[in-house]
Amino acid sequence: MNIREILEELEYKVSYIHNEMNYKDRSRNYRDFKKGKTNILICTNILSRGVKFDNCEIINYDLSNNINDYIYKTKNICGSSNFDKNNNSLTSFFNKKTTNIVNDIIERTVDKKQIIFQNLNKKVSKMLKLQSKYYDIVKKKKKYQKRGGRKALHIAPKRNCLSKRNKILSKKLYFYHKMEIERKRLIKKGILKGHEKIPRYPNRQAQEYDSNEYNSMNKLNDGSLQILAKKRKTKRNINKNNEIQYDQDTIVLDNMPTYEEEASKN
Repeated sequence: MNIREILEELEYKVSYIHNEMNYKDRSRNYRDFKKGKTNILICTNILSRGVKFDNCEIINYDLSNNINDYIYKTKNICGSSNFDKNNNSLTSFFNKKTTNIVNDIIERTVDKKQIIFQNLNKKVSKMLKLQSKYYDIVKKKKKYQKRGGRKALHIAPKRNCLSKRNKILSKKLYFYHKMEIERKRLIKKGILKGHEKIPRYPNRQAQEYDSNEYNSMNKLNDGSLQILAKKRKTKRNINKNNEIQYDQDTIVLDNMPTYEEEASKN
């Protein structure tokens, strides 16, 4: 059973409006409530757009997640500026999850005495107190917060403007950090031991190992692929068949003068 059926069983005159109703039924139920034929009107958010009532008790079951949305809907239903003239009262249900929105409502309400809390359990009241303390802290921070200066111009703070000496030190720190990352990488690969540091001069063995490594992909019998890390060979294996032999490969030119004959002519 829904709310309408429960209230009708209790012999209340009820009108209802929701999104799935057609326009004729909606307007008929709205007119019945306006004329006083029904005492209770059950509706969804669809009626919070530009509809105003006089001398009504409004019950808000689902509290909006956004404070601006809540203000917009309640303003339309309860009346804009003449809230007191309409004699409308608004009751909203909330739980500990929506206490931050309740505190937003309290902050934006001019006359705080209009808000009355009823039937609060310990958890909800505790959450409300914590939220109010948080708002007080934020207010104090905003009070002493600078609005101009470097922050307004989106300029870095003064501590980032280093002197010449501090710039050199920061550069050194940057390179030390970079070296530490490289050292950890070489230890992970097994090139350096745990107690060893990066050598001051280039380590040829480490460089050769690092640069001559490559990945190869092998296909197994079951069709899956396996990636293996391999090392390139630094020395070429020259076959005996490919070796160059001077006597076989030289071309002899006949009837050409020798070096001694050329020298005697001069």
